[in-house]
This record gives sequence, structure tokens and C-alpha cells, in this order.
Amino acid sequence: MFPTHVCQMASSRPSPHGPDPPPPPPALSALGKHALQHDLDKSKRVKRGLLLPTEAQISALHTAIQNINENHNWYSNPANLGRLPFLHLYNQLPVDRFDFNDNLLFTYMGRESFAEVWSNVKSLKSWQGTRLDIEGTIGYGKSYILAALAAFLSRSGKRPVYIPDCWELLKDDVPYIQSALLSAFSEPSSTSTRDDIRAFESHDDIIQFCGSLPHEKSLYFIIDQKNALDREDDNKGTASNDKKQAVSTLLDKIARGHLVITSASANYQTALEVMSRHHSERTLSLRGGMSRIEMDHWWQHYFSTKPDDEARASNIQEAGRFEPDDNFTGTISFAKAYKFEPDDKGRIEYLTGCIPLLLRPVLTLSRSVIFEHVDEFEERMLRSRELRDVGMHVRAFAKMKRDKSDAAYQDHILAVYKCLTSSAIRRGQAPLSSIDHQYFYFDGEGVGHCTCGISRDIAATVLRNSTPEKFLDTPWLDSVISPNSGNPSVNGYAVELSCLSAIEHFGLHYGKLQWDPIQATTFDGDIFNHLPINLKDSRSLFIPDHPYSKHIDALYLAIDVKAKTVFVAPIQVTIGKRPKRQKPEPLFYANWARWQVLFYRGFRKSTTSVWIVDDIPSWEQVEGKWRDTTSGVHAVDPSRESVAIPVANVYQPLADVLARSRGKPWNHSG
Repeated sequence: MFPTHVCQMASSRPSPHGPDPPPPPPALSALGKHALQHDLDKSKRVKRGLLLPTEAQISALHTAIQNINENHNWYSNPANLGRLPFLHLYNQLPVDRFDFNDNLLFTYMGRESFAEVWSNVKSLKSWQGTRLDIEGTIGYGKSYILAALAAFLSRSGKRPVYIPDCWELLKDDVPYIQSALLSAFSEPSSTSTRDDIRAFESHDDIIQFCGSLPHEKSLYFIIDQKNALDREDDNKGTASNDKKQAVSTLLDKIARGHLVITSASANYQTALEVMSRHHSERTLSLRGGMSRIEMDHWWQHYFSTKPDDEARASNIQEAGRFEPDDNFTGTISFAKAYKFEPDDKGRIEYLTGCIPLLLRPVLTLSRSVIFEHVDEFEERMLRSRELRDVGMHVRAFAKMKRDKSDAAYQDHILAVYKCLTSSAIRRGQAPLSSIDHQYFYFDGEGVGHCTCGISRDIAATVLRNSTPEKFLDTPWLDSVISPNSGNPSVNGYAVELSCLSAIEHFGLHYGKLQWDPIQATTFDGDIFNHLPINLKDSRSLFIPDHPYSKHIDALYLAIDVKAKTVFVAPIQVTIGKRPKRQKPEPLFYANWARWQVLFYRGFRKSTTSVWIVDDIPSWEQVEGKWRDTTSGVHAVDPSRESVAIPVANVYQPLADVLARSRGKPWNHSG
């Protein structure tokens, strides 16, 4: 017999009220409901079983744990480079953050801050409810330190419940925590315990298990990327605020009475939380990048051309996880494509702030491309996703504050300027939310800092566009000769911003060049897309909206409609910058044909290249180069004057500051 609704659909008798609505589906019997629920539960159990590590994987993990170094000092010594087991064998591994080999071992270089982390962990007492909360610079290497801590704790006979990715935890919390618990009970004698863990089906099962463990068997909950659980005002994140709250509550319940170590990248919320911690809770801030000692070892590990193979082999053996075929033979071979000179290394360290995440493109590019000189390498490095993200976030944060209100933007300008100039901010001058704590921070003395050169340069560019006068003030000028200014790559852009702000504010008066003050126009991309279209008398000063323009630092343009003349002057500030392998004049004038053919036809065009140098003036007449085309004879490299102007003729206070720095290494590249 057909079901009732099928019979009704088959009837040819029309309804006077139109088509009949479909009837409700037949009700399930109690037995049918039970069978359906059983099938759903079985499907869920099968899915979760596929996400969990096998017994063979758990056994291999336990063997790997027993082979690593049991001395905590090994993990804080940057001279050591090794592979360690990853104590969370979930189906989805954080491959975006860790460098795994085929045996699921990750590369770890000793970090000095591991000693401080371990010292705090040792002092935790489960019955007192204490915990350690770590926050700090994004990309610092906190995740690697916590992963190494989990491995070391397990090697020491402890039971770390390692949750490396709270974003993944939000997707399916039960199997994710099951995987962490299985890794915590990896020894062969805990087979029955693992069977119990595999049988978990709900939050209550996990809570009951963790709560039943005696104090002498306390767990170490290591929870990384805790930012993922932060509530969002618009509730439009990858997980709802309700889901985040439920997972946070679950973690609080299962960790009750145990030891807890959390980590989060610094932001406004974490900064507030650190300030409001109870006295029974420990906090640890890991800011900036690697230390001088750590960076020296980093270069040695990855780029040394004459490795001491015996010493390196000794360090490798100490890690306990290296085999002869494990792709490590002394220095890592893939990074030998380019030999970095000391100045090159200094430039890379400045841009990246020695932050491991931002140094990753250095290794990636060295692995895949051979470069003729470091300028080409730097250009490719700056286009990497890791470094571009810094600039995008800094700009986006500034725009958010500007769109919010004028007061919020002024607070942002004040706070960021303090970070740019390493100045102290007074209590109450600006709220904590005024800066992006991922890339800027205030230390315990209230002194502002930038985490890396890219965040500093991009933020300075944004501020110069809206408040150019700040780059003529004493705090900024003093920052030019900060303790870091011995490295020319550090102060070069600072000098450039002051010079361009001075030209905008005071004009430029030197020989034939008599420019009155003029408000600058910023441009992004091709300068030709920003030239004045309407032909009228005008003067313009164009400044790139990016700190790493390879063609020009600025462009002065003057149009005289009555005289039918166009004057173009590319400006290059050379003070404190590494000498160019390719001079910027040909780079700019390579597009001169576009000026000749496409812009201001019928106008006589002249040009002078302006170089702002340390203290040695010069003047040179450059002969032009011409080429016959179908539309006539055109200059491909125009005749011009090339003028080197001492910085004292641009802005005397800046020249005075530079004069005081003569006792330090300085690059006269004019």
C-alpha cells in the first residue's frame, strides 16, 4: 500500500482551494527513534575514531618521548637544534605553524625564555589553583616553546594535556581533547585508560574523568592560541560567542584542580587580563624577537658556510631524535643559496625584529631561489605573506581608529608615536586599546616599543601622512640616534621622513631649486595614476605611501601653463641607507618615455634629480639618450642636472642631530 501522501498526490481530483499542502511525515515509533539515534551516534563515533590517533601512533609517540633529552637546560640553549615529538596526534596538525617531518617530529631551536617558562611551571601548585598565563608578540615562538615544554614534561614523567590549537578545538571539542588525553597517557601500562578515553562521547564524560584523578596524578593542561576563545562584538567569527563560551567553560571544568599553562598573542583583551590577574595567578610576557645570542646561533644553524660538523653532530645527538638520514648534516643545506654579509643580516634583523615567524620567509626564499644581491632578496622577502600581513594589520588598525572617532584616532597617534620614539607614556594619556598589541607595546616602565622594523616603518608612514610635523620634533630626531642607530638600516627611513616633512613644511631653497612650502600628496602604486589631469598652474609633492619604494622617495612636479613648461624632480634621501646596487636615477627615468608621449603634450619638459646627502654637496650634468620612434625622436634618458644637497640645507636641526652621532658607525652614501 502506498503511503497516504503518495495516494493524495496520485489523485486526479482537483482541490477547490488549490493544491493540498504536503502532509507531515509519519511519526517515528519509539523503536524507530532509537534506531535512528543509534545510527547517528554510531556515525559520530566512527567519525571521531578516524580523528583519533591509533595505538600504533601512540606507541611510536611514547618511544620518541623516551629518546629526547631529559635535561631542561637543553631546551633553553640556542646552540641546540633538534627535532622533538609533537604531543597531540590529532587528524589535523598545525602545519601552518610547525615544521614537521615524516615522523611527525618538529624542528626546535633552544630558546632562552624556556628557562623562565620552566621556572614558573615548576612553582605551580595544583591544590592552590594557580596557573601560568603567557602572552606576547605574535610570532615570538611561544607555540614552539609550549610544544617543547609538553615533550619535556612527558619525558620527565608528567602528564601534559597539550591543546595546541584552540581554533581547531572549537570545531569538534570532544575528539580534540580525547587526542590530547591519549597522548598524555601514552605509556604501555595505560592501555585500559586509553580505552576509557576513546569511549568518551560528551563533555560530561571528559569532566568526570579529569575530576576523578587524584592530586598526585595531576595533569598539566597546556592550552595554546587561547585568543580563539575571545568573544567578538559582532559575533561573526568562525565560531559563535555561545560556542566559545561553552568550550571555555569546558576547559575550566576539566582543568579544575590541575595545573594550567595558557598562551595567547598579545592584543587589547590579553593586555587588560594581564593587568587584572589575581595574585594567585602567574603571568609571563614574551615580547619582541630573539635575543642577540639567539640570533647569532640562528644564523649559525641555518646559514653557516663552514659548520663544525662534529660539534653540530654532538648537538644533534643530544636531542635524541636525529638519525643519519634525517636530513640534518651540520648546517641545513637548503639555506646556502646566498651568503649574507653583516650589513645584510642587520637589515633582515631590523625588518623582522628577529621574530621567528617573520624570519620564516628568509629560510623559504633561501631554499628555493638564488639571488645576485641582497636588494633583490629583500624585495622578495617584503612580498611574503608573513611580512605583508604586518603592514596590512598596522594600516587596518589605524583606519579602524580613524573611522571610529577623531578622539580615538588622536589617542592612537599619541600612543604609536610614543612607540616609534621609544618614549614613555604617562598614566591615563591614552587607553590600552589605542595600539595594536601584536606589533606595539609598552614595557613595565611605560616606554613604548615596536616589535619589528616593518611595523615601525609602516606606522611611521601612516602617521607622516596625517601629522608630518611630528617628524620635525625633538623626540623623533632623538630617535634617529637611538642605541640602534649604529646600524644604518635602522635610522635611514627615520632620516628620510624628517627630510620629506621638512620640504613639505619649509620648502627647499638650494641654488636654482627654490620651492615654497607645499602640502604633500601620497600615492600608492604607479605615480602616473596620480598626476594632475587638468592643465593649470600647480605644484605638487608626491610621496609614496610605502616605506620601501625602490624608484623614488618623493617627486616634485611644477606646471606653468602660460610658459608651457613641466618641471619634474625625483628626490632620493641617501643618508643612513645601504648603498644601492642599482642607482635609483635610471630606475625612475626608465619610464621617461611615458612623460614624453603620454603626458602634457606640447609642453617643454625639464628635470633635475635631487639627492639629499650627509654633508658633501655636488653638481653634475647628465647627458641624455635619444631614440627614433614612429612618432618622432624621444628622450629615453633625458638630459638633466643631478644635485646632491647636504641635509643641513634641508633641515638644520636634523643635521645637528646627525653631527652628534659622528662617533657612531655611519654610512656616507651620498
